[in-house]
Amino acid sequence: MKKLISIFFLFFSLSSSSQMPQVKKLNLDHFSLREINRSIDFEKFLTEEFLNHPELGQLPFNAPPCNNCVERIDKRDAFSRYFIDLNTGGNTFIQEVANSPINYQDEKGRWLEINHRLVQQDEKLFVALNQPSPVRIDLLNGIISIGKNDQQIQTEIPLLFWRDDNGVDHGFGTARLNTITAGDDGVKIIDIYPGIDLIISLRTGEVETNFILNNRLPYSSGTIILKQLFQLNEKLHFNSGSSDFPSAKEIFILDEKNIPAFTIEKGFAFSSNRSISSLKLQSKIAEGKILEFSIPTAWLNNPSIDYPIVIDPLITSSNTLPLASIAGTRYSPVCWTNSCDYFLTVPTPPNTTITGIYHSFEYYATGLCFSDDGGYSIDFLSCNSPAGAPGVFTDPSHFTNFKFTADTILLPEFNACLPAPQCASQNLNFTLHFFRCNNDPDTTCSGNCIRATQPWIMFVRGNTLEVSSVSSASFICEGV
Repeated sequence: MKKLISIFFLFFSLSSSSQMPQVKKLNLDHFSLREINRSIDFEKFLTEEFLNHPELGQLPFNAPPCNNCVERIDKRDAFSRYFIDLNTGGNTFIQEVANSPINYQDEKGRWLEINHRLVQQDEKLFVALNQPSPVRIDLLNGIISIGKNDQQIQTEIPLLFWRDDNGVDHGFGTARLNTITAGDDGVKIIDIYPGIDLIISLRTGEVETNFILNNRLPYSSGTIILKQLFQLNEKLHFNSGSSDFPSAKEIFILDEKNIPAFTIEKGFAFSSNRSISSLKLQSKIAEGKILEFSIPTAWLNNPSIDYPIVIDPLITSSNTLPLASIAGTRYSPVCWTNSCDYFLTVPTPPNTTITGIYHSFEYYATGLCFSDDGGYSIDFLSCNSPAGAPGVFTDPSHFTNFKFTADTILLPEFNACLPAPQCASQNLNFTLHFFRCNNDPDTTCSGNCIRATQPWIMFVRGNTLEVSSVSSASFICEGV
């Protein structure tokens, strides 16, 4: 299925045709089911060692558009997958290549799909284990964990307090974890406090906790404090300076070599009034283990502020693969003119005709950025996509805390640059131009407020040549 999706966290929804952008709510209410087709005669093209692969006959979530395709599990590696179309007897193929890992190896050395989506293991236990930094959400014990072995942290469910002008903290009451919905993208706790919801969402290597204040709070002074208790093992510690006076900054959890293992990103509060800028939250580590974000009640009581309000901390693992390979975007004084560029080569099988090219990518707008501040384009030889104005894939909606997703989108602009049939394997070279245009003055390529949250993937579709004249000398390529 071909689709282009933009996701705004606060449940705004708009649908359109399959080749046009869509705005769609985060999935917090159901779990996707995938069929496993074991009726295929895999012995025709797989050796015995792959016939017991746990994902045999199951297409990945970001599989290419194909009605009757099957993946050649034996051709997997960290960055690529290979599919054949059974309707053509396997003569039609789709080569999938990403710029960051889309598969990982388990303890038996088998390549498995990286998949951040939650599954429910028990009434109040939700896990996303199929990724380098597994996530567990245990609502029975009020614990969230991310990572594994020495690179694992545990946090308690965050809580809210009112800190009066004398510095005394008053709790909002007992956090209620009883009324919940859950789906692929996270868990929603309804009325964790009266009139306040908590959403725990996740992406690959990331956990985000969002308090949603649906109504104004009964406080005219002081500060609202978000507190979250961290449990670190003996090989992890917070960076020096994180316990100083509160400031709007990242906080790092370091390993024994003082290398960041996790990052607590800058926190923000968002009003539903899109004309109001988001608020940078002051943060610190208290008592060596409690993360605190502070929100002035004066800002919450501003008459221009519309409710609901979202309070938005984010924890990122250093194994967050898209961020590792795509540093991010940089300031463009003129929109769509100052990109950060990334490169990807897709090797094709020998003896093939290329018939189409697709792509997948996702970026996230948060903090000071809005959805229309981000955008990207892709080059292949002399061809560029998209061709129409403004020349980038973007969304004109002015939202923050927003995810824009292209899921296996056909790039017809590249048809004019498709190579002629070739006997030899060939490398197809693509360039991603990633843009940010807003008032953030950072000219380095960084993930400040427009960042990749899924790998950039190119799909090349083609046919193998059984008998084909490919040159003026009438050289014949034999079938493969």
